[in-house]
Amino acid sequence: NGIKQLGFGYQSDDNASGITLQSDGKIIVVGNTTFGPNSLTQHVVIRLLPNGEYDTSFNTDGIFTLEMVTHRQSLRTVDLMDDGKIVCSGSVTLTTGSNQGRMCVLRLLPNGSLDTTFATVGYRYFNPGTQGGSTVNSHITFNDGSVLLGGSSYTPNNSGVINNFTLVKLD
Repeated sequence: NGIKQLGFGYQSDDNASGITLQSDGKIIVVGNTTFGPNSLTQHVVIRLLPNGEYDTSFNTDGIFTLEMVTHRQSLRTVDLMDDGKIVCSGSVTLTTGSNQGRMCVLRLLPNGSLDTTFATVGYRYFNPGTQGGSTVNSHITFNDGSVLLGGSSYTPNNSGVINNFTLVKLD
């Protein structure tokens, strides 16, 4: 019927936010999974075969998860580099409360492992401003491997929060 529902276990709350198609027909889905009693989230990247089954050549089970910080995180967008590397972006929240959001980006090798030639450990999170928080909503990857992130950053002021249209290029 063309419907595929993926869940990651008992009491999980899973969300797909971005999707792309490889030239060989494999499907990459990114988002987040929330599980356990503390309701913390992890980044999740899934690769499916054209028939919808998990691709076990990707991180041994078709699923890559990453907890950059010990609070909330979500990937929103994904694209592919010419060499097959997978670039994903989104946000992390450092702790509870406002102004703790950070932009994040990670890069995986085609086999589903972190590409440690990117940002030393394969991922990076940061705030482009001096205060407040930020998030990524979209990105593009250039042929040279640099990434342009598009999102928002916000700064608290006396009358509330000011949101700013934000672009960041990472080389």
